[in-house]
Amino acid sequence: MEKAQMHVTDETAHGLPHALRRVCTYKLILPGLFLCLLILFALSRIVWSIHIVGNSQTSTQSILTFLEQEMTITHGMAKSGIQCDKIASGIRFHFPQVIWVSAKVKGTQLLIELQENQLQAEEEETAEPPSMDICASRDGVVTDIFVRSGTPEVTVGQACQKGDVLISGSVPIYNDGQEVVRTKQVVPDGDVYLKTSYSYYESFPLQYQKQVYTGVKKDAFFIQIGPYRFESAHSKGKKETLNQSVITSQLRITEYFLLPVYWGNIQREYYEIQHLRYTDEDAKEKTYGNLIAFLEKLMEKGVQICENNVRIELHDDQCIASGKIQVIEKAGTKSS
Repeated sequence: MEKAQMHVTDETAHGLPHALRRVCTYKLILPGLFLCLLILFALSRIVWSIHIVGNSQTSTQSILTFLEQEMTITHGMAKSGIQCDKIASGIRFHFPQVIWVSAKVKGTQLLIELQENQLQAEEEETAEPPSMDICASRDGVVTDIFVRSGTPEVTVGQACQKGDVLISGSVPIYNDGQEVVRTKQVVPDGDVYLKTSYSYYESFPLQYQKQVYTGVKKDAFFIQIGPYRFESAHSKGKKETLNQSVITSQLRITEYFLLPVYWGNIQREYYEIQHLRYTDEDAKEKTYGNLIAFLEKLMEKGVQICENNVRIELHDDQCIASGKIQVIEKAGTKSS
């Protein structure tokens, strides 16, 4: 066999020792495997995700901004530099509405759970603001007044200005001789309706730009490692001539072991910008539609439209709508 330069291999051999022996014949497999394990170990020592749960009054972005600016806690920092106790106490001190905080590191994720004072929020929403009078919120003429508590200071048909007292919180107490002996302070309550007017103004240029889609759509696959992204196909058009949507997934080994590796699809749709001009009929129709939408918003607030004196004028390069809208609305604000 030596003279014939032959080598005998037992192909029927099975088991772990024989498998390891075959693997060892490939010199780069073991170093590569060791290098992968080393990289995974290094990545597992870093926080790649900050997850916040339980916040309804406090926005997630405000908490992340506080962590970054005040406590230097950011994505991509070493887990050894995170002190969960200080994070919890810092959030409780900076956000008074937070009554309980738990911060812990799970895998490569910093998990922050918090609880807010819902009772305090409900009390703030339902608490009656300190007030003594109901005053006019606009200039107008009183058309109706209904008083449930307090003393009316105006009558139907009376003109009033913004800030005038409509219903006073001072109620006079009379004796048998109909003489005022003292006044009692109450929280005023009632409805006062005023006939008032709104000024309306709108203008827009007759020249405009329109996006016309060409029908060309392109999809691209990308993979991103940290801040570096690699795409299968780059867009050839300008950013202002295409719309794109991105679907992204993140590499997750376990529930809390996330790595800074992302992949997904980019869908791009191309369009052309055309320079057009409204015709007189189209401009008036657009203006009238905007005016109707404005009136509908007023009616949704309980405002009654009495008279519409808005005029539409076309100039060389602009369409202008202006005028007064007469309405009847409930106009009263509480003030001390």
